[in-house]
This record gives sequence, structure tokens and C-alpha cells, in this order.
Amino acid sequence: MANTLKNVEIRLTNTNGEHFKFWTISVASRTVRLSWGTVGGRRTQTRKFSFQNNEAALEFMYKRVDIRIKGGYREVQTFSTAA
Repeated sequence: MANTLKNVEIRLTNTNGEHFKFWTISVASRTVRLSWGTVGGRRTQTRKFSFQNNEAALEFMYKRVDIRIKGGYREVQTFSTAA
């Protein structure tokens, strides 16, 4: 069954130990945008990726989220819209 989500944004934070970082990933159609930095910091880094279709973009997003969660991040917010 194909995934019916088209636009998704997931926000994670890592406040373990001395960390106070955020990491955000969003999918809009077939484009993925990553943003990360220090919570309250002045600099945010951003990177964009383009994929063949929305399903590939969503698969990439969920793999990246799993990696971050295993690295100590926790989910703060998720926004999504269906197709």
C-alpha cells in the first residue's frame, strides 16, 4: 500500500548531558529539507535533498529520524497532511 502522506515535518531535540540541540526534517512533495543547530542559537544549518517521488522522500525521512532517535534525540512535534 502506498503512503498517503505528502507533506510532513518532524521536530526533534537532544537535551541529554550538555547537549541542547534541535533537528528538524520536512518533506514537501519530493523535496526533503533538514535544519539543525543549537536551541536558541543564532546559526541554523540547512540542507535540501530532491528525490524521484514523494515515497522515496518519505522513506529517506523516516530512516534519518530513526538514526537521530537512536542517537539520543526525542520527538517534540510532528505535522502532516494527507494527499
